[in-house]
Amino acid sequence: KTMAELSGHSVQLPEMPYESSLNVSFEGPGGIRLHFGAEAALRAWAEAQRSGAARDAVTKVAATRQWQSRAVEVEAADEYDWTFFTDWPGDVLGAPAAWEECASSGIQREMVADRSAPILLFDDLVLYEDELHDFGDMSVSVKFRVMPQCWFLLLRCFCRVDNVVIRVHETRMFHRVGDEYVHREDQHRTVSWEDLASQGRSVDPKDYKEVNRVVPTLPLSAPPQFFRHAVRGSAASSAAAAEEEMAAPEEVVSLDDRVRRQLEFYFSDENLPNDKFMLQQLRKSEDQTMPVFTFLSFNKIKKLMKSAEENPIEIMRRAVRGSSILVVSDDGTMIGRVTPHPLTAQSSELIELASVEAVNLPSGWTLESLREKFAACGEVQEVRLGERDSTVVVQYSSPEQAIRACEELSDSLNWRRGLRVSPLCGFGIPEVRKRLKKLAGKGRSKAGAADEIAAKLNSKNSARGSDGDGLQQQKEWDEERVEPAVAAPLPGRQRGRVVMAKSPYGFIRPLELGDNEGAGDEANLYYRSAAVQDRVRLGKGDEVEYEAFFNETTGKWNAKDVVVIEQRSAAASPLADARASAADDPPVPPRPESFKSRLLPKQFRMAKGPDGTLGFGAGRGRA
Repeated sequence: KTMAELSGHSVQLPEMPYESSLNVSFEGPGGIRLHFGAEAALRAWAEAQRSGAARDAVTKVAATRQWQSRAVEVEAADEYDWTFFTDWPGDVLGAPAAWEECASSGIQREMVADRSAPILLFDDLVLYEDELHDFGDMSVSVKFRVMPQCWFLLLRCFCRVDNVVIRVHETRMFHRVGDEYVHREDQHRTVSWEDLASQGRSVDPKDYKEVNRVVPTLPLSAPPQFFRHAVRGSAASSAAAAEEEMAAPEEVVSLDDRVRRQLEFYFSDENLPNDKFMLQQLRKSEDQTMPVFTFLSFNKIKKLMKSAEENPIEIMRRAVRGSSILVVSDDGTMIGRVTPHPLTAQSSELIELASVEAVNLPSGWTLESLREKFAACGEVQEVRLGERDSTVVVQYSSPEQAIRACEELSDSLNWRRGLRVSPLCGFGIPEVRKRLKKLAGKGRSKAGAADEIAAKLNSKNSARGSDGDGLQQQKEWDEERVEPAVAAPLPGRQRGRVVMAKSPYGFIRPLELGDNEGAGDEANLYYRSAAVQDRVRLGKGDEVEYEAFFNETTGKWNAKDVVVIEQRSAAASPLADARASAADDPPVPPRPESFKSRLLPKQFRMAKGPDGTLGFGAGRGRA
């Protein structure tokens, strides 16, 4: 059926409907299936139009009042929700029962946000989108994440009618493995342009194009609604058992176990290669260990230790002693792995020499297929996406293996489209070999066997301080680990103060940061003098208003459309004044006529023709 037949209105499909769809099936007898697709979403929208349920949701553009104020009489149009906005929560197939409303949310957000659990599958599908005849933008999308113990999805309908309203409907679903229910949470957000102006926020439509940034800043128009649905027909009888099972882990897992699991994650093969701070600290130690009090500055450990009633360092010592992959020194001041990670035994320069960059990758490649291909030249430690588009970085256990990959895997015959493998450091292979010789002359590597590290751990009883010394050094270590508190600016215009000003450029510091030294200079926004309104020359201390934007080339936030609010520097003056003062200078007296007459004949030389005449006159060339 066409959209007109389904909705009862003269309407066509949205501009961009997609064939992508998501299906979540529960195996076993009586298992339900959740379906999310563009056709199903548009059918739900059409049903709401036919039933008249969405009649009050008809949105008019900002120019409607001007059209209606004209004296010309026009025929009434067929009114319907032309924005295709829908609160459709997805289809439940294979189950006659409807969603059951609940008093509270069943989504376990701490399980979804657990970074120690790997993400097995993730995707972001757009079902359909429309530009609303250039009056705004709307889209319906679904994101999902699959983890070993649960899965989570977000169905979002976003609609922005410029200078009128922003509407968002979000449906979140969560299921824990072994649970008998799928939990759902609905949220609705609506804000008009008048509300934005009354709140002092930007009213420029271009500030509300990035959906992921805009939606969290919008207020809820109604309290969230909570539902649940049985994954199969016999779930009602086991509801109490499922609730007890969900609550059991929080009661059984002790603080020591949670601290041990968190520390094991920090030292795991999944986290350690990507944690630059830990790699830096472990390489400083000869036995690849870290002080216990260092972990007290980690956010996860801080959160766990809030409920602790005893010494946090003693809790971590006791937790590590019960681990099979971590070891603590006899004096209890250092923590390390039983089997050191190869990356901790290598210097950063050696790791860079052991890494290669691959471009012109074969069609249909995956990280797993590339790992198998590059494993033919040596032991592959890591395969990850490169910083440039369509590039992959492969890290070997030794630089010799990386050199072998560059020589054997590069397709030298097909230099235009063939696979090219080169050292990540940017040097040629001869230069890499020279650097390896220099590193070999500095001494042996830090790598050691597990028994050697255990012996070094036992010999540090007198070298390390006591428990009290570790707690005293915690503050000093916290100051060393502080990271710049640079957050993405909110949409709209912001205020700041000029901290440095030169003729072509300068830096602005947001007023909300004030004198916060923890933010550092990275929080300052770069601006060009050409972006200052009326070409005003700024000085240090001037208060300005600006609009922040992200510079993809430098990877930093910059400022544009800078307007002076208050000038506090003596150097502030328009550049146009300099031009005006130069125009007011007395003119240069003209040269004497006799002087010009003497130069003119010598300035121009006329070319002679074959007959000896000058110029291009009519008589030239005639006998």
